[in-house]
Amino acid sequence: MKKVFVYLGSNNKKSTAFDYIIKLKERVDEMALDFDIHWDIYTPHVTDILYCTGCISCFKLGKCPLDVCDSMAEIKQKMIESDFIIFGSPVYAHNVSGHCKVFIDRISYWMHLFRLGGKAGFTLVSTSNNGMDIVTNILESALTYMGVETVGNIMLTMMNQHFDKNIDMYTKIMISYLTGEAKVKSNDLFESIFKVQKFSFLNGNKNDSEFVYWEKNGFLEAMNYQELLDKKFNNGLD
Repeated sequence: MKKVFVYLGSNNKKSTAFDYIIKLKERVDEMALDFDIHWDIYTPHVTDILYCTGCISCFKLGKCPLDVCDSMAEIKQKMIESDFIIFGSPVYAHNVSGHCKVFIDRISYWMHLFRLGGKAGFTLVSTSNNGMDIVTNILESALTYMGVETVGNIMLTMMNQHFDKNIDMYTKIMISYLTGEAKVKSNDLFESIFKVQKFSFLNGNKNDSEFVYWEKNGFLEAMNYQELLDKKFNNGLD
């Protein structure tokens, strides 16, 4: 079974972005009949995500004390188990929605860990007319620092209500990664992030959970990010 994880930070139950996700799911399921694909779709309507308190426990200890109080433990596990990741948000004041920002805040420490390394993903942004580039960059940056290769940026506007002209393209891209036809690859940005993070941890506090994570999973022994893709991420992480 292949798994797709979606977080869509829209509080509108009839949002353009949610409609698109459902149509995308239908297309993928139709075109990949030989594969069992499970979708986990999370929105504010089915989740309870508390505000980050700024305690920095996640950075120091590797865990958030709020995870036992809300939906984040389940959401994090679903992301780890997934094969394809989609982060989506409407444009609010040229930024992600409040719900989406809280979601990203709660997983921000994963951006030091390449916690979703080896996965491919999309960003999905909806807007009435503008701001999509800014929000797309925010979502793509979050995915990249967590190790996800963004292989498509879907932008929905009021002027582009007819989705059929691009949905088949994104469907084919998704299926190529879910079936293994396409492989996640490193790039200059991944390599730059890896180099900076590795230098930081080698010269930082060896007792922090982040250093322990890098050491335990062999990141410090790797020469580059592509080596992690070839070896570590294929075997799973602890």
